[in-house]
Amino acid sequence: MDGERRSTAADRDTALQSLQGKKALDEYSALAQQVTRFEEERNRLLEYLNFSSNLQQKAQGISEKRVEQDREAADYVATNPLAKADEYFVSLAQLLYPHIPAGIVIENNIGDNQVRYNLDVQIEGDNSDGINDARIVVFDWLTLMHGSHHTVDFL
Repeated sequence: MDGERRSTAADRDTALQSLQGKKALDEYSALAQQVTRFEEERNRLLEYLNFSSNLQQKAQGISEKRVEQDREAADYVATNPLAKADEYFVSLAQLLYPHIPAGIVIENNIGDNQVRYNLDVQIEGDNSDGINDARIVVFDWLTLMHGSHHTVDFL
């Protein structure tokens, strides 16, 4: 293998020496440079194509994960995780506004954003009746008295 390589290199060197001082050597040199440029360009293009392909694969993986997370979130919402909190909220709202519908609704947010669930706290009625303020007070009271992971014990 080494001998064959040396023999081929010697043949090449002999051929190049015979071209010394002739226009053919200049043409050979120009063609060799052009081949090098073409190879560099081909390598850059292959790099770009691989980058684009890898980027598309990553984007596809993210989309698949998002669909799976949407499915898990929908399953969680179907278990009605706020049933007990909704009962407390309705009972407190009924003290302030008897015979007016109230409740907490949780929905899966499947949009392209960072909010997984939409939480809607509702007391039906006219806004002029102070219902918005009552809704805030009732929800805050619910969170204070029946919320998780807090240590506010001054009331």
